Amino acid sequence: MAGSSSLANLLAFTPLSFGVRSNLKKEIEAIAEREGQSVARICEAFLLAGSEAYKKQGRKFLEGMIGRLGVKRSAEWFP
Repeated sequence: MAGSSSLANLLAFTPLSFGVRSNLKKEIEAIAEREGQSVARICEAFLLAGSEAYKKQGRKFLEGMIGRLGVKRSAEWFP
């Protein structure tokens, strides 16, 4: 059946919502504009790249990135 795999891939998408710092949002919007892509697509590409890096480097990668956020736990953002 033509197009059925495309429909299946589309149905496999699920929303993911979270807050980011306003300067990061502006940077992502600028990248999306420059690349002619949607913000969602850029975010998905960055999430995929981060996921791949984590698979290769494990906790070391994650600790380095989390450290850059300056926040120890998510509970500190939303008590």
